[in-house]
Amino acid sequence: MTQTGQEKDDLLFFAEEEQPGQDVPRAAATPWYVLVADDDAEVQTITRLVLSDFSFEGRKLHLLEATSGAESLDMLRRHPDTAVLLLDVVMESNDAGLQVARKVREELGNNLVRIVLRTGQPGHAPEHRVIAELDINDYRHKTELTAERLHTTVTAALRSFRDLRAVEEGRERLAHLAMSVAHQVRNRTMTIGGFASLAVRRAPAEDPVRGYLDTIIEESRRLEHMVGAVSDFASLPHAIRTVVPVGESVLAALEQARQRAAQQGRTLHWQVEVPDGHMVHGAASLLQRLVFEILANASDFAREDGGEVSCRLLCVGGLCRVEVADNGPGIAPEDMAFIFDPFFSRKADGVGMGLCIARRIAGECGWDIEVDAGFGRGARVSVLLPSWAGNNGHGRFA
Repeated sequence: MTQTGQEKDDLLFFAEEEQPGQDVPRAAATPWYVLVADDDAEVQTITRLVLSDFSFEGRKLHLLEATSGAESLDMLRRHPDTAVLLLDVVMESNDAGLQVARKVREELGNNLVRIVLRTGQPGHAPEHRVIAELDINDYRHKTELTAERLHTTVTAALRSFRDLRAVEEGRERLAHLAMSVAHQVRNRTMTIGGFASLAVRRAPAEDPVRGYLDTIIEESRRLEHMVGAVSDFASLPHAIRTVVPVGESVLAALEQARQRAAQQGRTLHWQVEVPDGHMVHGAASLLQRLVFEILANASDFAREDGGEVSCRLLCVGGLCRVEVADNGPGIAPEDMAFIFDPFFSRKADGVGMGLCIARRIAGECGWDIEVDAGFGRGARVSVLLPSWAGNNGHGRFA
């Protein structure tokens, strides 16, 4: 039977087209590592044939193979620099690939490898649910992966991996520089403060120089706090996204904020509405840190006499909102553009890094922050987090 052009294209997954005159560069550079996880030997063979002459930016592929979920995870542990994971859904179990996708992000902490889910049985993993609940980068039916489409998919995945790794390396270098500078500044600051304290002890009580020395000591302490905040900002961990009980993280942050206020000698009235049982996508430790920074900021600006801070958790549909408000002066209109900037503060002794840290965490985790300035009546800051589909009665994959 004569095949149509479309039928021939559909069969390209099983046999690569020859490209007459195409000169594939042979690079001596380190190859891209691609893991093919599939328990079907024929799929492994075909994938290897289709990608045998593939190159991206002058670098060939080094194909790794795994036939089970456990073997896939072991291979990724041994090759953490793997760029792309072509992952079958059904291997030793109907959801083996889904479990691998989750464990790669949550247990291995590998956020760089690009995961392309491939399935021959889409009923086992409906696309909309997989995309919503798992941190994967592409979803393909095996029947649609012709040679050309496989090349396109791998190219897009490698480009994404390259860009993410460049960003990651840049952030690591910047963090290392910030930590090094902070260390050097802290050493000098401690020296200046130490000698100023020694000079105060030796200066006569009536000597006016003592006032200047006291100022040097106080500013040295403030600078040390600022340096500590920079180090803290630079050393924030990366988000390992999982399903998190949002109420637990919020309550833990509340306890931290209460202890901080008590240490500062502040008496505040806390209004708390945090129901349990709601789950969100994110990182528990970073969520707790973000909410704590917002609560600390609210407690700092609540009224000195009769200060109040409220914290509410509202979950509706596919979104959870953590809302923090105070009864302080609110945010002046001219300050709104700067509240997330490093070192911006209207407090005389403030460092001005709390909301900056909060925004960085939100960006890292894919959350949003909304601010109601409340000038003259108290500010309100809300964090918006996508809720887990299981909150709506659906089962969780893996």
